[in-house]
Amino acid sequence: MRNFIGLSLCALSLTTAAVRAAITSTISYPLGEIGSLGTHHLPLDSGSGARHFTNATGGTNTQILSGGVWAPGSSAYLSTATTTADGWSAPNLLSGFASDHFAFGVFVRAPAIKSGDRDIMTLGDANGALKLSLCSSGWSASAPYVTWIGTENGIAGSFVASQWVHLAVVRRSGVSTFFINGVAKGTWNGVPVHGTPLLCTTVGKGTYFHGDVDQARIVTFDSGSNDAAVLAALWGAASLPPLPPLVEQIFSTVANTRYLATCTLSPAMGLSVLPTISLEISGSGSLVNQSMPTSG
Repeated sequence: MRNFIGLSLCALSLTTAAVRAAITSTISYPLGEIGSLGTHHLPLDSGSGARHFTNATGGTNTQILSGGVWAPGSSAYLSTATTTADGWSAPNLLSGFASDHFAFGVFVRAPAIKSGDRDIMTLGDANGALKLSLCSSGWSASAPYVTWIGTENGIAGSFVASQWVHLAVVRRSGVSTFFINGVAKGTWNGVPVHGTPLLCTTVGKGTYFHGDVDQARIVTFDSGSNDAAVLAALWGAASLPPLPPLVEQIFSTVANTRYLATCTLSPAMGLSVLPTISLEISGSGSLVNQSMPTSG
C-alpha cells in the first residue's frame, strides 16, 4: 500500500508538471488590478517580458469598475462602455512573435451590439492578423480581409447583453480554433500576421469597442500540450466559474460615468436554501452594497 501511494503521488506530480510545462511564455494584461494600467489607462504586461501598450487614443474617460467581476482571480476590470473613442496600441510589439503554438484570449461583455464591427483584441495591424470582435450576429474571430473563423459576422446567439464571456483563439499545428467559453466555434488553417496589437479599437477605421474587458492574455505552449491546458492558462484557472444569476441595469450615465444597479442571488437559484439578495450600486467614486437575507 505504501509503494502504491508513493507511485500515485509520483504520477500526480508528473501530470501536474506536464500541464505546467505546456505553457512556455505568458503576456498578461490584468486590465484593472492595482499597477496594471499606466497613463491614459495604458495596459501593462505583468509577465516577465514587460510587453506594455504604449499608445492611447483617448483613455482618459475609461473607467475601472469592480461590480460583477467574473474572471478568476480578478477584482476589477476596464470599461469603455460609456466612452466615445478610447483604445490602445503598441507599435510592432508582436513583430516576430511565434506564428504557431500560441493562443490569446480575453474576458469581455457589452451592454449592446453597436453598428459595424467592434474589435476587442487584435494581434496585428495588417491583413491576416488574428482578432476577436463583437459583430452584428455576435462574438467573432477573424483574420481581417482574409477570412472569418466560424460564421460570418459572428456566432449567432452567442451575444447576451451585459453577460461576461471568454473569447480565445488557440493556434496549433497550423490550425487556429476560435473558442467561446471553452467551446470551439470554428477553425482556419491560414498563416496569421503579427505586428501592432490593439485593444478596443480598429486600425484605420475609427471604430471602438464599447464594453468591459478583463484579464487579456497571450501564451505560447509546447506542441504536445492539449487545448484544456492552454485554455486554463488563458482563463487563469482550471475551469471557468459558473455564470452568476445576475441582473444588471445601467440606470444613469452622468458626465461619461456609468452607474450600475446590480442584483445578485447567492447561492444560485434552484437550490433548496434561501438565497441572499445583494444590491450593489457602483460608479466612479461611489459604492453602495446592501445585503438583504431572505426569510421564509
